[in-house]
Amino acid sequence: MAFPPPPGFHEPHHAGCLNYTAEDFAADIAAAEQSLTRSPRMRSGASPDLWYPQADRSIHMKALGEYPMGYPQGAVIHSTEGRSLKGDQDLLNTMDEGRRKGYAYFGISRTGKVFQSLPLSEWGAHAGATRHSELGERLSSRLVGIEVASAGVVRNFTGGYRPEWNETFDSSQVRYVPIGGNVTEAGYYVAFSPEQELALRNLLLWLHQNNPDVFKLENVLGHDEVAVDSQGRLGRKQDPGGGLSMRMEDYRCYLIGEAGGVGSTGTFRSAPAAVAPISSPAVASGLSWDLAFRLASVSKMTYLEGDVIEKTLTNS
Repeated sequence: MAFPPPPGFHEPHHAGCLNYTAEDFAADIAAAEQSLTRSPRMRSGASPDLWYPQADRSIHMKALGEYPMGYPQGAVIHSTEGRSLKGDQDLLNTMDEGRRKGYAYFGISRTGKVFQSLPLSEWGAHAGATRHSELGERLSSRLVGIEVASAGVVRNFTGGYRPEWNETFDSSQVRYVPIGGNVTEAGYYVAFSPEQELALRNLLLWLHQNNPDVFKLENVLGHDEVAVDSQGRLGRKQDPGGGLSMRMEDYRCYLIGEAGGVGSTGTFRSAPAAVAPISSPAVASGLSWDLAFRLASVSKMTYLEGDVIEKTLTNS
């Protein structure tokens, strides 16, 4: 039986919005470290919650220590590259196996249900050997892991698309993605479900809004962007690859817009179908990503409301 082509992939439509330099990273880290020395009442908000309100806490995984800043500075997005079609049970089985191996992370099942295995003050292993130009190595101790239940790369067989085990996906559940950006292997990927995309977006925005001094959306990274081999070379991992509906650079831009850091006018052409519409406040017409991001950088990446950006533009 012949299948129609899989659904398309959102190619970057606002690439280059991130003008985030080494100096910006250093300023953010310094500001976060200073916030640790202030009482909770003096910080940008109340003490951060350590548990995501929508998370299921039924599984506990092993902590290896406390985050240096008391909270993750960002996140690494993974796909489990395992079974997912049985929903929550498949993810719980994966997390139980991960627990036995000494790993710890958030999990998002194909139904969109979120599982949290540790409080946000504690970190556990999830990313293996990793490297980032500014955040350094061994990123599990700085960035929280989020495993999205998905098969990853699949092959086209008669009757559907299959991984190495006995699950079969139809053409509405996979997409073909070429190499580019964080995608290091061209091929057919099982697409994150609409429920997973929405749950991932909501979790990441909450993690930032819960502690904006420390958790930066610029530090939301794909495992395929930071995983290195024994020689320190990228390419060891292919997740999330084409499972996510856009490349990671584009996804960070999307999250920043959703957080209200820049306006939606003239920026996003459209949000992914799986994700809620952009709700950022309107700003001056024609405001570019680069200019808006520079304005946000003035406050060390504390995202400005639309009326603040508009006022700044008017007075400049």
